[in-house]
Amino acid sequence: MPGRTPNFIIVGVFIIILLVGIFYMSCSSRTTELQQALESFEERIRSLAMKNTEKEKEIGSISATISELESQKTNIQKQMDKKDSEINDLITKLNERKAQIESLMSDKQILDTQLKEFKTVDETLASKNSAIEKLQKELDEEKKSNDEKLNQLKQEIDSYKKQINQTQNSQENSLIIPNQRFQPLLSPNETIKTSSLEPQEFLAQFSRIKRESKENVSSSLGSGNNSLANQMILTNNKQPEQLQLSQKESISVLSKNGSAGSSFTYFRHGFT
Repeated sequence: MPGRTPNFIIVGVFIIILLVGIFYMSCSSRTTELQQALESFEERIRSLAMKNTEKEKEIGSISATISELESQKTNIQKQMDKKDSEINDLITKLNERKAQIESLMSDKQILDTQLKEFKTVDETLASKNSAIEKLQKELDEEKKSNDEKLNQLKQEIDSYKKQINQTQNSQENSLIIPNQRFQPLLSPNETIKTSSLEPQEFLAQFSRIKRESKENVSSSLGSGNNSLANQMILTNNKQPEQLQLSQKESISVLSKNGSAGSSFTYFRHGFT
């Protein structure tokens, strides 16, 4: 038919429109998917940005913490260096103290040795002092005993002196005794000396002399009564009796010429 559009053109147009619609629909769906994907990506980007911001804040705080820790580390390092120097000084002082301790230990050993020696000397001195005290006591007792014996002896000597004086006075006043009857105890210029006599020996000797003197005086008195007119006793040259006795002394008996054996002299000597 003239004036009509051919069918194949209409069909082609419908096909094109159909293809365009399909393409549009596919593009629209694709666009929608892409928009959704974009929105999701944007949402993720926003969340990631927020997380990034938070992480940056955390990183900032961590950096501040790291800086603070670095400063603390620096301070600690300085303190450690200071402590190391102090430790070195203390080690040096410790070595010096050890040397002083060793020196003091050696001095202590020396002093301990000296202390032992001093203790030994002290014990020796104590024993010697005790021995000295014991000997001093014995000496005091012996001295006391000797003083008692000496006083007793002096009393006996005084008594004997009185007897001799009484005998001499009675002879001078009433007797005429021949010289040969009144024999001296010792020959002229004869000396009996006893040095370093014991008190017992001295007492024995003195008793013997006293006894002999009494016997001589008794015999002289007996013969004087029978020969009263023959001779008077001459006493012009008599020496006074000297009796000096003390502790640690001995006796020497000396006869005097012209005294007819009636005078005795006691000289001091030491006896123990």
